[in-house]
Amino acid sequence: RQRKRIVDKKRLKLDKLGGVFSYRLLNSFNRGSINIPISIIIRKFLKYGNTYSEIKQIFKNNLISVNGKTCNNPNRSISILDTITIPKINISYRVFLSSRGHLKLYPISQQESEIKLCKIIDIHISKMGTKFFVTNDQQYVNHKFSNANIGDSIVLRTSSKKILYVLKCSVGNLCIIINGKHIGLVGKISDVLNQSNTVHIITLKGLRVSKKKNDIMVIGDSNMPFISLKKIF
Repeated sequence: RQRKRIVDKKRLKLDKLGGVFSYRLLNSFNRGSINIPISIIIRKFLKYGNTYSEIKQIFKNNLISVNGKTCNNPNRSISILDTITIPKINISYRVFLSSRGHLKLYPISQQESEIKLCKIIDIHISKMGTKFFVTNDQQYVNHKFSNANIGDSIVLRTSSKKILYVLKCSVGNLCIIINGKHIGLVGKISDVLNQSNTVHIITLKGLRVSKKKNDIMVIGDSNMPFISLKKIF
């Protein structure tokens, strides 16, 4: 199904008079509401191409990697905490939310580009009895941590899909609001109500917010965040 350009004008930074239709996203990645085609990121954010034909040529030459894998499709959707790497010039970026809730690119080191944070949205059991985590970017990861539940976050190594750490949705941990009125704000979890599936958050600006577990994502424990926030705030 095609989308009209006037609908996505602000979200995708499109020109109003550039045509009738907008870009079409792949449905196999990042089915959340916060996503954007990678061709828009290359053209509008990084300024590496002026026309869509130039963008297609960049992807044909395998010059862009997403989450450690070469990307060949310019319509692949990019969402929060995805990593974009340009191997020829050794530059990596992480997609994160600004304080206004818009997707932005932040430069990161090559070592940090090898890990990714994912949120557990379901636990799947195969016919053989093997348990898998289903993440927010539709990945199936082997279930080897009995203490991880739906709503927690996991730190993945992108090359091997190995779970390095589990970030619990518990009191004192850092989280970011990914849906609703206060989207883009980062804060600490002050209370977790499992019966109502509600989380109370104190943001870094001192604002007290109550959100559902589906509207937040844990990005760090009580000691440190697992992504660099130095250039974000």
